Amino acid sequence: MRLWVAALGASVAGAMALLGLLPSAWVLPLVRAALPDALQSDKALHAAGFAALAAAFYWTWEFASVRATALLSVLVMSAAAVASEVLQGLLPYRGFDEMDILANMAGISAALPVCVVLDLAIRRFWGRRHTASARWTRVPNADDEEPDIELGHGRSRISN
Repeated sequence: MRLWVAALGASVAGAMALLGLLPSAWVLPLVRAALPDALQSDKALHAAGFAALAAAFYWTWEFASVRATALLSVLVMSAAAVASEVLQGLLPYRGFDEMDILANMAGISAALPVCVVLDLAIRRFWGRRHTASARWTRVPNADDEEPDIELGHGRSRISN
């Protein structure tokens, strides 16, 4: 687990929860002051927030398999996308919106393939070893007198 990414993800989640659960009359002036007009769309904010959250969640875990990390990220983030809207629907001053769920899913769908491709590139080209797959040990021979030719021990077959 990468703690600095987990802290970043927790701060993104906290900011999203704060903005998502406060009354709109309090949130809209903050959004208008902080963002340019082009980024003030509610759906764009949902997509961007969940893209950042999905990327932070993906890079928090260090599984040996990219597939396992991606699957966990998809499942957890999809549940969070639906749960956030259900929670907003339960509040008297907020409303449930199916289009917000689709915007959340669009953000997740945009971020996770990029994370997977980057993770595969890092593993392949830069040789990053995860903790679960980096424990390589040499299997000893039945009798240690025989050299291990595959490891470069012993005589070569090429004669001088």
